[in-house]
Amino acid sequence: MSKKKLEITNMHTFRSYIHVKDFTDVFIKLMTKKLRNKIYNVSGENLSIKKIISHLEKYLNEKMIIKDKKISLRTLSSHKVKKSRLYKEINFYPKFNILNYTIKKTKNEIRLFKK
Repeated sequence: MSKKKLEITNMHTFRSYIHVKDFTDVFIKLMTKKLRNKIYNVSGENLSIKKIISHLEKYLNEKMIIKDKKISLRTLSSHKVKKSRLYKEINFYPKFNILNYTIKKTKNEIRLFKK
């Protein structure tokens, strides 16, 4: 692997990641069910960039060179989204684990890169 420095903004901030196929399944259920509420958060796993990078480093057995561009959290905040109300109401559970999907996708990209 290349030893280029990866510049990241606030590795410890959280975002909610959802696979596009899971989102599509939720969207279809939302369109076909009569719902009690009007506003829902459609979300997946709440992950920090640090957690994703750590997972990749473990899988690749290689330490990444990272520069954390720490921006004040007033400027860039974390977003953890609760999903229980929506998922219970439409009886949905995500099929894709984002960390495992990231590893699978990375493995495929590395294999293609080495050809």
